[in-house]
Amino acid sequence: MNQELTKLALLLTKLEAKFDIDVEKVHLLNTVNSRWTSDKTVRVTDLLKAYTRTSRATTHRMIKELVSDKLLAFGYDDEDKRAKYLNPGAKLDKAITEIQKVM
Repeated sequence: MNQELTKLALLLTKLEAKFDIDVEKVHLLNTVNSRWTSDKTVRVTDLLKAYTRTSRATTHRMIKELVSDKLLAFGYDDEDKRAKYLNPGAKLDKAITEIQKVM
């Protein structure tokens, strides 16, 4: 059997057990991370439009769960308090460390 497939399954199991991250949340975090890597800010409304793997309602629920689990954090614009931005949460580095251990 392919070792890489086993590693991937182990990684997904660990992420779900420790951080409540499933495959869809992995894809969502990857989308957020790719925007951060491109030095772009990530507004929640822009992410809801751009992320098409799930419905807007499901994506919004996943964002709230990731914020609740402290993998992401909300940031606000000083000029427009209605605009919410996504920033790295307190536990994001721990999740990345777990991913690096398995990979």
